[in-house]
Amino acid sequence: MLHKKIIIPILITVIFVITVLSFGLVDQKQMQIYGDSNQENDIRDVRPLHSDKAEISNGQQEKNLVSKPKKQNLPISFINKNKSLTDELSQLLHCDQNKSCPQDNSDPRASSILRGKLLSEKLDEYVDLHLQYDYFDQQSIELVKQFLNYPDGHVQQQAINLMSAQEPNLELASLLITELETSFDAKIVRQSLKELQRYPELSSEIQQLFYQVLTTGSFYAGEELATNILPYLNSSNLGFYTELADSLPQNSAKERALRSNIEEFLLRQSGG
Repeated sequence: MLHKKIIIPILITVIFVITVLSFGLVDQKQMQIYGDSNQENDIRDVRPLHSDKAEISNGQQEKNLVSKPKKQNLPISFINKNKSLTDELSQLLHCDQNKSCPQDNSDPRASSILRGKLLSEKLDEYVDLHLQYDYFDQQSIELVKQFLNYPDGHVQQQAINLMSAQEPNLELASLLITELETSFDAKIVRQSLKELQRYPELSSEIQQLFYQVLTTGSFYAGEELATNILPYLNSSNLGFYTELADSLPQNSAKERALRSNIEEFLLRQSGG
């Protein structure tokens, strides 16, 4: 009897322990399964975030590349050609220093004309090259400064072409205005009138230039200006140019041309 009383509690305890251990193993297994599943979910959750971040990073890199100076993307052919042209221009510009200027003994001015012709051709090539790649830098600005007042009309024309190919530059515009004050070349005046239309902020300086050219400038420059002045006329300066026309020699070519443009402006204003 006593023996039974001892064995029964022991059996109950053993059964209880086995049961508890069994549940523990099941829970542990379930935890491992859920843990693995959650880990997989974590991996799935992380990968898209990493991928998006990579895409953003790549996009930012592309944006940075676009924002870099165009010179970074210029082909070696452009770089070599640009260097060759600028070297030749520099040599022709300073050839007096080492007596290496091109010679033409057929006429006293022939060598000077030849030098101007070569400079004009090289500047023309430079403009075409840079227009092709739509690339202009400080070097382009400096070339305009160097050749805008060169004593050869063809070279000056190419310098203005190079200026017109670039973004408006107030410093260059001021240099052009200064050059026109003493210019007698009608072609230079005509070309400059088109270029100066890009500088409405210099209207006061341009008006003073026009007054000087029309009153004391060369005959050809004055006539060319008066003939092509219409784009510069407006209601604010009409009185000024009307008075200027009255002050010019009566029935002179520039007086007739200026009055004709004033009449055309008034006609357009009235809707005619």
